[in-house]
Amino acid sequence: MNHFETFRKYAFRLELLQEYKVEEEKAAFENFLKTGKVDEKQNADWHEIVRKAKARGAVMERVHVVDFPLSDYLRFEKEEYKLNELADDFEFEAAAERQLNFKNK
Repeated sequence: MNHFETFRKYAFRLELLQEYKVEEEKAAFENFLKTGKVDEKQNADWHEIVRKAKARGAVMERVHVVDFPLSDYLRFEKEEYKLNELADDFEFEAAAERQLNFKNK
């Protein structure tokens, strides 16, 4: 059972690692390293969970503490976050975005 599919009001996730070794995303990460792109369908199941939670009035929040410079994995996640935003699961905080823009100039 995926608890994100059944919670009623509020779910919070704190991510502290700079890389998560998740078997389900191994191929997508390897593809990202080769192409610099993520497959829009990679997280389709997650996007559906987020949409259903929002439809039932539930709130999902996630904070991912990152180090700079970003690891390859975090660059991969940042690209995935852009797709998550389309499912109303926006995670990359504005402060971190400003820091990235500053460091990339």
